[in-house]
Amino acid sequence: MGQQNPRFSLFLKWLFRILGFIFLYSFFVYLACRYNDYPPGDWQSVIWADKAGYYIYLPATFIHGYHQSSYPEGIEERLGKGFRFEDGKLYTKYPCGVALLVMPFFLVTHLLAMAGHGPADGFSGIYYQMANYTSIFYYLIGGLSLFIFLRRRFPWWISAITIVLIMFGTNLYFYAFRNPLSSHVYSFALFSLLLLSTDNLWRDPKTGRLFLVSLIAGLIVLVRHSNVLFLLVVPFLGLSTREEFIRRLRFIISPIRLIGSLVIFFVILAPQMAYLKFLSGSYFFNAYADEGFTNWAHPKILIVLTSPLNGLLPYTPAFLLVFIGFIVMIIRKEKDRWLVNLIFLLLLYMVSSWWTPYYGCSFGQRSFIEYLPLFSLPLATLFNYGMNRRHLYKLIALGLIIVYLIYVNISLVGIYNRCYQGTKWDWGPYKGYYQKAHIFPFQLNQHATSYRYQFESKDSRFFTHNHIAESSQAYSGSHLSVVNDSIKYSDGFGAKLEEVIKGKVMKVKVGLKCNFTGPPGKSLLVCSISWGSKPVYYNHYRFDQDSKISEGAWGSVETDFVLPGISPPGFLKVYVWTFDPEDIYIDDIYVKIYDKK
Repeated sequence: MGQQNPRFSLFLKWLFRILGFIFLYSFFVYLACRYNDYPPGDWQSVIWADKAGYYIYLPATFIHGYHQSSYPEGIEERLGKGFRFEDGKLYTKYPCGVALLVMPFFLVTHLLAMAGHGPADGFSGIYYQMANYTSIFYYLIGGLSLFIFLRRRFPWWISAITIVLIMFGTNLYFYAFRNPLSSHVYSFALFSLLLLSTDNLWRDPKTGRLFLVSLIAGLIVLVRHSNVLFLLVVPFLGLSTREEFIRRLRFIISPIRLIGSLVIFFVILAPQMAYLKFLSGSYFFNAYADEGFTNWAHPKILIVLTSPLNGLLPYTPAFLLVFIGFIVMIIRKEKDRWLVNLIFLLLLYMVSSWWTPYYGCSFGQRSFIEYLPLFSLPLATLFNYGMNRRHLYKLIALGLIIVYLIYVNISLVGIYNRCYQGTKWDWGPYKGYYQKAHIFPFQLNQHATSYRYQFESKDSRFFTHNHIAESSQAYSGSHLSVVNDSIKYSDGFGAKLEEVIKGKVMKVKVGLKCNFTGPPGKSLLVCSISWGSKPVYYNHYRFDQDSKISEGAWGSVETDFVLPGISPPGFLKVYVWTFDPEDIYIDDIYVKIYDKK
């Protein structure tokens, strides 16, 4: 047989790589769209609160401008107050780096909207879908860049295992698939690119490579200003000797290189500085105002690492392996051991000093996500040391641990509702998440009480019966409850907590039969607890996200509401709330309350 043409072999190699990337990209975008099927204006949608604050630069720059008069009335409330208007000017405290990286996708989406695929206002459904395409692109670019970087130091299979754990076994997965306009997945991609570019620079120092590093460094700071800490990798990555450090400094401080690098760096920062000048009259205005690092003297390290309210280890237990890897790097005297450990300690101190160390509504401690590329080094070092092919039992043990960590992470991501429902040392909701996700070993010793109602009589103690109708269409018996846009609230469960529980409410399981006479629109199954007029707990389930619901037929709905261990007094309610004009029939409702002493 004749020898295959080398150029053709190279062509096939790159073709399969490109096709593989396209396949993964398409599949992951599909998953992200499934996770984020929330309509505009919903508090769990992709453009809401801080995400709207990152995003608003794009509709401001290309559609509406930076003055309030050109915006739809009340737009800031409809997008969760991630930005506001002051003195008629658009005010967002968030930097514009995310918007800059999203911009190519936004422009394509805007052209599609102008071509008839939705209102071209920057806030219609097509722009929400765009966010999924954007985050997954940077998620894959970051993973690919990091794999290339690791592959130069470790066997390919060690590098691959490390990448898989980082991308699927940490809260990076949540911020790529469920919070696609938060800054973290974009920083992750830039950090990975900076590691790879810095490695290229010091393997073969060239001016062009230094300028590329400067460009990426500028973007890193533009996306999140506090990420300037990561720039320590530029002079110190892979450093072995004092003499090598001096050579690097001499290379950088050459006048042409130094001036060129600084010009590139500040050109990248120029849009942000121009916006701050427009907003305040100063290029260095602090848009975060009273928010800041107010705990320098008393860093909340324990909260950051171990609290059930967004602690690092409770939500990303894979970091236990990173900590072990830190130790292995030191023991084995790996090249970057002091750089990795120093940056981790500085990061921990900085994050613990922020005025709210749990960082609001988060899935775990999100400030560590972008640093995962650097922490891949201790992970890969640990795997390379522990997963010896000659010791099959070590290989199997570590493999099972990695698979379980990925399972835990993806399971929690699927049921987490973006905001922790308890206080910083209240473990009840956290254990409830593990139970709901069917994750060993949390099995709560709970007491459960069930209540059922078929709307056939009016003597049920804990169920209302204000909108019962006799109908031949009832699922069972001859009566059902009806809701529509004039009867917004169905009959449902209502009881004083002290009458139905013996301890703290941990979970409420609700099931019912429903029949939509029209398409399932904005209709919610609600669970709430109040003290008088004060709301204590509120959560809802959207019917239009349930694949078992179809128009004109009875369907079954069952869902769990995980609560933060609420004690009496209080009033618990479960009901259906709709904004749609078509009738919705409700029948055979049951409520199961789990409480724990």
